[in-house]
Amino acid sequence: MKTSVNISYSLLQSLSTFLFQLITFIYASKILGPDGIGVSSFAESICRYFMLIAALGIPIYGLREISKVSDSRVKRSKLFLEILILNIITSLIVVIPYLILIFNNEKFVNYNEIYLLGVFYIFINAFSIDWFYQGLSEFKYLSIRTILVRFCALIFLFLFVKTKNDVFWFFLLSVLILFINNSLDLLFLKNKIILDCYRLEIKKHLKPLFIIFISTIAISLYVLFDVIILGFLKDDYFVGLYSFASKINKVPVSLVLSVCVVFLPKLVFSYTNKNYEEFNHLANNSLQFIISFSIPIGLIILTTSNPIILLLSDQSFLDSAWSLRLLTPITLLIGLSYFFGMQVLLTVGQEKKIVYSVLAGTIISLVLNFSLVPILAEKGTAIANLISETTVVIISGYFASKYIDLSNIFKLLISHTLSYLLLTFILLYINFNGFSTLIIILINGFLFLINFMVTNIFILKTPYIIKFFKTLKIKN
Repeated sequence: MKTSVNISYSLLQSLSTFLFQLITFIYASKILGPDGIGVSSFAESICRYFMLIAALGIPIYGLREISKVSDSRVKRSKLFLEILILNIITSLIVVIPYLILIFNNEKFVNYNEIYLLGVFYIFINAFSIDWFYQGLSEFKYLSIRTILVRFCALIFLFLFVKTKNDVFWFFLLSVLILFINNSLDLLFLKNKIILDCYRLEIKKHLKPLFIIFISTIAISLYVLFDVIILGFLKDDYFVGLYSFASKINKVPVSLVLSVCVVFLPKLVFSYTNKNYEEFNHLANNSLQFIISFSIPIGLIILTTSNPIILLLSDQSFLDSAWSLRLLTPITLLIGLSYFFGMQVLLTVGQEKKIVYSVLAGTIISLVLNFSLVPILAEKGTAIANLISETTVVIISGYFASKYIDLSNIFKLLISHTLSYLLLTFILLYINFNGFSTLIIILINGFLFLINFMVTNIFILKTPYIIKFFKTLKIKN
């Protein structure tokens, strides 16, 4: 299937996730309030940290390795079984320290049933095999599956989350989504692999996984530990505010990364087969996409922070506005760090360089979180997140520059930023002149869309954007 088609399916999947998160947050934040959202977010962060430990970096490693053998059913079947069995073993092991933690800390007493459900949440994550389907570029299936499961999840939300006391049911929703996703993935495996008596070689995966595992743990320390540190140093209210701002910013992040993931199997396959011209072409297209989309998306959030909060929730979450504004560059930063780390360094077999960059980001994140959270609460967490992500981008970008030409990156960043500056100031003025919440968002979205089209088609002449619209014209 063509890359452009896979991008469409991956974007569709991300858009469905966006709509689900939008509806879920509008509904749940008004029902549960900042405290309820804080409890659920804190519990999920704890569980996801243990999931990351159990995964050993398998989602990244599995995608890369499956991409290499995607054209051999026998090889990919053997590889899949080896990785899956390893993940099940590690998940069973990780459940033990999780149980010790929740039964020996007063922080978990009040919502013990949620944390006990977390045991099941952690274990079933072993059967999350999106990496297998992504390695085969099966983005159509992933898109359809996600839409159907999310629709069912919304029905569950409206039926069971009705009062402030329904935090357990809200957390259970995340568990059910993962369980159904994994069940469907395993069900549709029969046409993708051959179940045979292979001579499994699980041990050979441990060394490369260990390197990726170190970087994964380091990443998790500043991706998940920000909420955990905030939860321990402050109360659930501040966790709720930060989680609200963070999740709004993660929506455009997921959209950008959904396209980046489509490029990754193709990049791995091209580099493995020494087709370096195709590798550089794909990498350039991916970089252009990240920059051209992330900058306007970030500026939209910056100029409409208060209206977005009021549209998604109510006045009780307005205190999260500063965190939301501080986190607006996150889409660009995470997009660039994914490009440098996953699409370049991981593809060329330089996992150790990823470890160096994320360890630096982790150290800075931990120092800043423990220093700033006691003083600035959730704003301190946002600042720490922003600076740590910037650190990762700078270091990983330095390492990646040795393997791919990045001479145009500063030109792209400056030109795209300058093209939106005038509109940004105009919209900031509009937002403070009494328009209704919905009108502000619609005006901002429309003007940024026009600015995006003019910038990429007529001024900067971004190749993949022009190609995309030419394709639409031909189809019509």
